[in-house]
Amino acid sequence: MRSFVSFAIKNRYAFFIIFGVLSVLGYMLSFKLPEDIFPNVVYPRVVITVNANYEPIQKTLSNITIPMEQGIKSVEGVTDVRSRTGPGLVMLNVYFSPNTNPYRAYQMIMSKISELQMDMGVKASFDVRLMGPSAYSIAGYALVSRELPINKLSNIVRYTIKPALLSIPGVYEVDMVGGTYSTMDVVLNPSVIQKLNIPISVILNDIRSYTQNHFIGEYNQKNFSILVFGIQTPKDEQDILNIPIYYNNQTITLGDIAYVVKGHYPMLSYVNVDGYPSTVIFNIHRTNDANAIKIVTEVDKTLKTLKLPPHAHIVKWFDVTDFISSSIRSVIDAIIIGSLITLVVIALFLNNVRLSLLTAIVIPVSILCSLLFMYIMHGSLNLMSLGGLAASIGALVDHAIVVMENIEKNINKPRPKLESVIDASSEILKPMTLATLTSVSVFAPLFFLSGIIGTFFKELALAVILALLISQFVSMTITPSIAYIAIPKVVKPEPNWLLKLTNIYKKLFLGFYKRKNLSILIVVLLVLTTFGLYKSMKTGFLPEWDEGMFVLDFTGPSGASSQNTYQIVKHIEKIVASIPEVKHYSVRIGASLGQPRNPTNKGDMLITLKDHRTKSIFEVMREIRQKVDAKIHVLKEFDMAQVLRDRLGDITGQHAPFSVVIHGSDPETLVKLGEEIRDKIAKEPIFKEVNLKTLFYGPYYYISLKKDAYSNYGITYDDVVNTLKLHLWGITLTNYLKGQERIFIRAYEPFDPNEETIKDINIYSPKKQMYVPISLVANIRFEKNVPGITRRNLQNVSVVRVKMHHEDLALGIKVLKKVLNNIVMPQGYYYTIEGFYKEQQQSFKEMFIVISFSVLIVLALLIFQFGSLLQALSVIFVLSLSVVGVFLALMITNKPLDVTSFMGMLLVLSVVVNNGILIFDYYNKEIEENVSHKEAMLNACKKRFRPILMTMVADVLGFLPIALAIGRGTEVIQNMAISVMGGLFIGIFLSLLVLPIFYTTLRGIFLRLSRNL
Repeated sequence: MRSFVSFAIKNRYAFFIIFGVLSVLGYMLSFKLPEDIFPNVVYPRVVITVNANYEPIQKTLSNITIPMEQGIKSVEGVTDVRSRTGPGLVMLNVYFSPNTNPYRAYQMIMSKISELQMDMGVKASFDVRLMGPSAYSIAGYALVSRELPINKLSNIVRYTIKPALLSIPGVYEVDMVGGTYSTMDVVLNPSVIQKLNIPISVILNDIRSYTQNHFIGEYNQKNFSILVFGIQTPKDEQDILNIPIYYNNQTITLGDIAYVVKGHYPMLSYVNVDGYPSTVIFNIHRTNDANAIKIVTEVDKTLKTLKLPPHAHIVKWFDVTDFISSSIRSVIDAIIIGSLITLVVIALFLNNVRLSLLTAIVIPVSILCSLLFMYIMHGSLNLMSLGGLAASIGALVDHAIVVMENIEKNINKPRPKLESVIDASSEILKPMTLATLTSVSVFAPLFFLSGIIGTFFKELALAVILALLISQFVSMTITPSIAYIAIPKVVKPEPNWLLKLTNIYKKLFLGFYKRKNLSILIVVLLVLTTFGLYKSMKTGFLPEWDEGMFVLDFTGPSGASSQNTYQIVKHIEKIVASIPEVKHYSVRIGASLGQPRNPTNKGDMLITLKDHRTKSIFEVMREIRQKVDAKIHVLKEFDMAQVLRDRLGDITGQHAPFSVVIHGSDPETLVKLGEEIRDKIAKEPIFKEVNLKTLFYGPYYYISLKKDAYSNYGITYDDVVNTLKLHLWGITLTNYLKGQERIFIRAYEPFDPNEETIKDINIYSPKKQMYVPISLVANIRFEKNVPGITRRNLQNVSVVRVKMHHEDLALGIKVLKKVLNNIVMPQGYYYTIEGFYKEQQQSFKEMFIVISFSVLIVLALLIFQFGSLLQALSVIFVLSLSVVGVFLALMITNKPLDVTSFMGMLLVLSVVVNNGILIFDYYNKEIEENVSHKEAMLNACKKRFRPILMTMVADVLGFLPIALAIGRGTEVIQNMAISVMGGLFIGIFLSLLVLPIFYTTLRGIFLRLSRNL
């Protein structure tokens, strides 16, 4: 170590240049790192959406859902298959084991779907998405107008806006919601048609044949190859009306039996933004490795260059990058403020501003070099990685402080300055290197965590480990060189306040030493307090944070149309629009942010709040809930969740603190049990938003052909379907291009549901040569509500989601189990409890294992360093009791114990153990020089008092900006900061008083025992 320090000082300018270049590179490349709230990771989960138009639910289940579930469950690595089946719509969520390569998982699913498509033989579209960053939109825009029709806006988005945005590097997809196509609607006159006795099929076929494009052939003429095409395309409404209709040797024009109107393709869904009646939404998705903030900036620039028609403009109603950029900026600000606080603490302890400034150089150098290596290792800037850098600031300064402080204390010795610096640096760098390896070993087991928490904390652990290793190397090279240049041969004495504090500490130490048996009592009390506090702690999964945007899900009365549902939602719109904190809102009915198609009674709103507001998002959500509950009483379901937290739910498969999953065979029985469980849970005052997550579709008419329909009337099933479709939906016959716009020609017959029923519709009979009532040839069955079918791993289930007013999972699970224990389940039916609670239990279990492994690794390293099992055990046992401070800090601030709090415990352990290393390293040197145990321990504690107190105070105060949640987004790691501050505060007392006296007591006990043996 001495030769290396000597080499570093002699070549100091080379090291200055190297670290300067690396820091500049780190700064430049940091702007190229992807930025997000959470790690930029692709998860081993695939979402499959199958759209088979509108098929009956049971047919969809048997023809699509079950074959796909069975086929996909056999794919290697699949652990969980979840499905939801509606009329012609299937959504499957496929979860793989955590160690599965996501891209390989995607390829295996695509291969299996290709195989299944051939076996199933159904006409359906398949949308397969790998759940990475590209699966979620980063910004939402809307083209809105109060005067232009929806099809005009759709054409602008489809043919102007979308191509322009897709040309931006990093834009993966621009998906359109609420758009439609322009149509030429041929409105048939049923009275004239029936009077002329013309079959509908003849009219439709003649319209189809008029609009055609065909390749006819090719011939050579004068060395040219000439292609010949047949093109029959209408130019306007009159061309369509002039289409000839041939029947019974007669020719009439379409205009004799119909008229044409310009329209748009019918829409079951409804959208609007900020109340605009004509709205087309377009959402921006990024590629997995792109920088979301830069993409949205480029999108904004591109949109400003587009020429839009009068009366139309673009509204940005959703932008997750606002939260990303402000959160990252807030954490960076917290790091800078924390660093400045640390600098002030160093200056106070060293009594030398110039030296303190030079010591603090290690912070930016280590952080910038860490960013360089994060870029090389394909990392990203997110709250976890930045939280890791923030958490490591104390350790970064710790390295520099301890080296500088030791050099300063030894510089006055009567020998050359260079020799003093080299000897002092070499003396302290050996235990410091062990301390760094110890800290690294604390965080290394985090790489073995599974699930979403493992993904998050791997990034944090990587940032911490990189910063620690780099700062260790800086302390071995740059810090001794700075000390050699900056520290004068005669240094200033310690400040008076510190000398007085040291004397007070000496008196406390000696007084405590006389009553050293009290250390056993203190340790026992701390152990009991630790267990008592842990048992009484509120627990959670992840911290709550204010994103400034949230989703409001609603479900209206079963069977309500999108128009009727909107009449209800209008009242919610008024409530939302009346709140001053609301900036924008968007409405979707018959669709949602994550679902391409929903029943027409179901939808959502995404509400974006203003940046500068007096109320938190939680207060706004509570206000909306209170007003909706007071004024609107017809909603079947009403639920609110923040956007990013909801996306985390998508990734984990858990969307609420608790989900009661009821397993059984019969869907109707499952729904009834779900309703019973929902109603009983909802009576408990600690719960809110208790919802049965079963979608109801309907009402339905089921049409089937009577047995004698063909023999008596010559009517087939297709004849019945086409006749009804012509009245109820319209039939798309053909399309043509007008410029780049595709226009569809549709035909329909007017149908007034207020004046007639399906049974009143007439159908042409080829055998009778006349129109007859459709009731003569078709069975018509009405069904009011049909539940969608939810399945888990090939079994039918229903799911009840349960949220809490104030998240305390420990209390919530007790109340929930009490309710469920009083419910009698039919034979063959049972329930399981999932949700954040399940994820929390798994995460806590893994974190306990990680902490245990970290403790054992640290114990082994301490034994290597000290050569004493007793010293190593004393350090581990006593300093681990710093968790008392973690629990007390969380209780005082009314924060729950969650997974980020466990991360705080690891940070505390990594810091306080280093204190033990410093004390026992000096103590053992004193013992080797035959100093008595008491004097050796006193000298070690006095010698290490200033560096330990300085680093601990710097660490505690350095976390203050994050603990106070200064700025937006810092709430995500606030509990971690609070935990660290509490743990380190208690750690000062444990390191400087309890540990040395406890070891002394144990040593005396073992010595007496060894004499008696």
